[in-house]
Amino acid sequence: LKNGLKVVSAPSAQAKTFQIKVVVRAGHFNEVDGKAGVAHLLEHHLFTDAKLDPNMTYLDAIKEKGGKGNATTDTKETTYFATVPAKLSSWLTTVFSKIIVHDSFEEALVQMNKKPVYLEIGEPQPHHVLVNLTQKLMPSFARFPTFLETEFGIREPEYKIVAAKLDTAALTARDVKNFYDEFYHPENMTIFLAGNFSEKQLLTQAEKEFGTILKRKGGGWVDPLPVARIGTYTRSTDTSGTPMIEIGTKVTNLSLKDELAGRAY
Repeated sequence: LKNGLKVVSAPSAQAKTFQIKVVVRAGHFNEVDGKAGVAHLLEHHLFTDAKLDPNMTYLDAIKEKGGKGNATTDTKETTYFATVPAKLSSWLTTVFSKIIVHDSFEEALVQMNKKPVYLEIGEPQPHHVLVNLTQKLMPSFARFPTFLETEFGIREPEYKIVAAKLDTAALTARDVKNFYDEFYHPENMTIFLAGNFSEKQLLTQAEKEFGTILKRKGGGWVDPLPVARIGTYTRSTDTSGTPMIEIGTKVTNLSLKDELAGRAY
């Protein structure tokens, strides 16, 4: 769109449903020290709105229409998605514009949204304070290097669930809004439209409803460029249940065609 937001359209006349998905290139890796969990809290908050009934969320509205939806917060991105009967494609697109183009950050509502977050990640416990301190003080050389580090020279941040449990308790509406303002800018988001829908109608609607997001500068996760180490590698993993051995080959500089052929093989 004109503001930099990307729309991927995949219509199918044979489909019986319509699905919309919004991917934001920001997750736990974009959280600063002391604000762990803010990406996840924002995810839950965007499904609520002060304009809705206090006991209602946008997910409830989608379910009432015979659809289903959810969202996931990962290390590098946050994804919102929902599926409804095909005839509701325009309605669901409008609902998602209200979810993503958000201006409601009341303190009471943000605090209320901590409840479902803790239902997912668990409540902080007294011993977590010591665990969190130990993790922060552990020197980098004491951590076992990952496959990305040894083979491609990429050292990514770590997501520590204990820190998220502790930090979430102190997060405020201002913290959530600051994360939204920094990372939920048009050039950092992609919308996927798939299923049975009028492509011309929905692309026009997307321009009208998502195009209202002002183009602005902001951050977002960008994967570092890998530098492959040429040579064999060995990996071992402790598992429970059935013992197994995995044997693999490391390859680099593949074309998309090469990668697809390798995966198929």
